Amino acid sequence: MNKNYLTSSLLGGLVLGLLSSIPYLNMGNIFCCLWVVLGGALAAYLFWGESKRITSGQGAFAGFLAGMWGALVSAILNTVMWTFLSETYMSKMFRIFQDQDIPAESMEIINRIFQGNPVIIGAITLVSNLIINAIFATLGGLICAAILKKKNPPVVINVQQPPQPPQFPTEPPRE
Repeated sequence: MNKNYLTSSLLGGLVLGLLSSIPYLNMGNIFCCLWVVLGGALAAYLFWGESKRITSGQGAFAGFLAGMWGALVSAILNTVMWTFLSETYMSKMFRIFQDQDIPAESMEIINRIFQGNPVIIGAITLVSNLIINAIFATLGGLICAAILKKKNPPVVINVQQPPQPPQFPTEPPRE
């Protein structure tokens, strides 16, 4: 993997993961996965910043990698937050579920899943974010690459003109 891809996607994924995990700030993802698209676009922009050239494929790949890093960061942060804040999350979640008239059997299953190991929450977050981030971060990288492609400097090829053949007169000489 290219060093430019690694650094740009790592930074884009870190921003994506942080913004998607911080409580209340993560609500930005309600708007068409805003933070995920932004993380992919940031990765493409940082990739473009190195050489001032980017193709659609490079932007998409930088965004995709940012999405994968973001899924990992988000899963780790959500697992840590769930470990320390599970009581707060659980009470809010159960209040929401009670308002929805969910059957008691379903509530018992939900309770068993979420009362268990926080690693389960991390695994669920990781799997779902890998799928969602792969789509929307790639889209963000594509959008950014399309915008930045217009700023690509023109490619100048220095080609020497071949020597011209000698010109012969087309009319016969006059006497």
